Amino acid sequence: MEPELYGADSTSLCRQVIDVLETDGELDERRLVAYFGRLQEKFDAGGVTETAFRNTRAQLGRIEAACARAGYFTTADDLFRRRMEITRQYHRFRFREHWEVSALIRRFGYWWWLFSSHYGTSVLRLAWFSVNVMLWFSVVYFVVDIFFRVRYEVSAFAPNVLFGFLSYFFLGIQGFFPGTALTLSASFTAQILLLVENIFGAILLISLVTVVARRVWRGAG
Repeated sequence: MEPELYGADSTSLCRQVIDVLETDGELDERRLVAYFGRLQEKFDAGGVTETAFRNTRAQLGRIEAACARAGYFTTADDLFRRRMEITRQYHRFRFREHWEVSALIRRFGYWWWLFSSHYGTSVLRLAWFSVNVMLWFSVVYFVVDIFFRVRYEVSAFAPNVLFGFLSYFFLGIQGFFPGTALTLSASFTAQILLLVENIFGAILLISLVTVVARRVWRGAG
């Protein structure tokens, strides 16, 4: 590592990366890599405090914004994901240190966001997750409907909804969209299941809007 990078702390390296971006419009990857190294050293050394989390999130946000302005959208997305991961770790830290229920809820929310769409940066992951929701609910609907037909000799779902095995797949697709719990069910159990899928669908549709808006705003897609 070059001498001017070896002794620099994370704050200094953050400022240097931004200065080069704003002055020359170029991304100094050596300084960016050195910056990540300093952050890792800080956290590995036990420097995990609320101030450290806040400062790290702020620094990542400033570099991310500078990268986006300079047209380095891929790097900006990577920095955004790192910032969200730091935020998730921060809420885990808050719950561990202060037993805050709100921190636990936020941590779960960020985990969901990570798993479903890679913090809103991956359309493919969001599509994969949405299709899996539809497929697995289709299986659940099939099992529940068979149980109702065997036990009560009636369908758990509304008339003219099911015409064969393939209908359960289309039911899983319909149930993804909010409001269908009121029109597709003929039993309380089916209505609850459809309502749960409606909620999943609403959240994932909102996620899709944010993913598209993020790409349009940054000019990356």
